[in-house]
Amino acid sequence: MARMRFNPVQTASLALHRDSLPLSTANAIEEQIRDGLWPTFLPGEHDLGRLLNIGRNTVRSALRILEERAVIEVRKGCRTRVLAKRGRQGTRQHRIVHLMTPLEINELGPFMHEWSLRLRQALAAKGVPMEIHTRRQLFLRYSAKALQRYVETHPRGVWLLQVAPLKMQQWFMQTGVPCVLAGSPHPGVTLPYADIHTRAAGRHAAGLLMAAGHRSLGVLTFCERYAGDLQAIEGVRDAIASHPAGSTARVVEIKYSGEPESILHHLGEALETPRPPTALIICQQRSACAVFAAANRLKIRIPEDLSLVCLQTGSFMEYLTPSLAHYWSDPNLYAKKLYQRVWGYLDTAPPATASPWLIPTYRPGQSIAAPR
Repeated sequence: MARMRFNPVQTASLALHRDSLPLSTANAIEEQIRDGLWPTFLPGEHDLGRLLNIGRNTVRSALRILEERAVIEVRKGCRTRVLAKRGRQGTRQHRIVHLMTPLEINELGPFMHEWSLRLRQALAAKGVPMEIHTRRQLFLRYSAKALQRYVETHPRGVWLLQVAPLKMQQWFMQTGVPCVLAGSPHPGVTLPYADIHTRAAGRHAAGLLMAAGHRSLGVLTFCERYAGDLQAIEGVRDAIASHPAGSTARVVEIKYSGEPESILHHLGEALETPRPPTALIICQQRSACAVFAAANRLKIRIPEDLSLVCLQTGSFMEYLTPSLAHYWSDPNLYAKKLYQRVWGYLDTAPPATASPWLIPTYRPGQSIAAPR
């Protein structure tokens, strides 16, 4: 698990003196418990040592001190339970932001990398650290028990979820754990959020393709059905319904599992149907290269045989031939929208009233042509 680190002891403005490191560590952890950073359980010894930048033996000594003080309960084979209650004057229980994503650091892409950096800088200016958690398994193999355990063993704060599945969004809504979505909420989810307006982008993209003469539109989506992908499909249907020739058009949803071979397989299947799509709308930018590679292996020419448009942007797109028509979004503006919603949990200011939607800008390419 790769993550950007912070030091909880620095957050609490404490210093660990090496002349009594176990005692100082115990005092630091206890103060964090009193402030509400560890409400129910402490992390494991390995994670505590990593967070505090100290050795495992020092952690064990500090935990023995806290056990003698009746601050924690240590049981073999079980998580370390917090017994002490948060102090009445504790004000730092939400003074950290956890950004959780299914993507590894090297998979973030330029847009997410830029907005997460800007958000981190804005929070740091207010004295609030932000930690990035890359937890692919929690997203792909959802388990309420595993999610609860993961949240409980991290400092209490605001969780910022990127492309979270429905059940994960529902868990945060039902438990009341402070949470903001860096993406769209699923139907029935009322968590605060900010996202690119993929419905507007899907509507515009489908309108361009319909105007070019396409009547069979494919939409490439991830099999987990992100809320943003669902919004994009609704936008495509909006465009078809409002077009004079909409009654003769259709939408083909092509789902893939995230692997290039999956895109090759499912795209190939769709193109072999009696009425194959003549244009493809790509929801996720990281799938674009795989689509180009799959088209090459299937001997499909772009745009002569298949027109393409992507609803996101990526730095690699300038190297694609022909150039890919896509939609660009301002990461700085997106970071501001997220900051407004996250800060609602960190301060007593009223919640943000500005629109959570970021309208993307269309950037034409050479990947759209009239169907054969």
